[in-house]
Amino acid sequence: MNSLAFLWTGPHSWSVATLFMVPLVLAQQLDCSGRLLYERQPPEGLPRWPFDVLVYGLAALQVWVVVALVHLFTVQDSSRSTC
Repeated sequence: MNSLAFLWTGPHSWSVATLFMVPLVLAQQLDCSGRLLYERQPPEGLPRWPFDVLVYGLAALQVWVVVALVHLFTVQDSSRSTC
């Protein structure tokens, strides 16, 4: 979402682009620091199937998006110019 907002409001100078990247880099560093690793693990007795359903659902959604994108490019009329 941040990337789309940044692109919609472009073009930007390098200083604005740097300021845009700071929160993303900080979030990445916080996520990979390892301090919250053990707090994010599910309890031992929790069943695995809900997590598996989520992963398979997201994989199916990704495949559907790629197929829809390929279909969009195949039906798009490339002979017309937008200029």
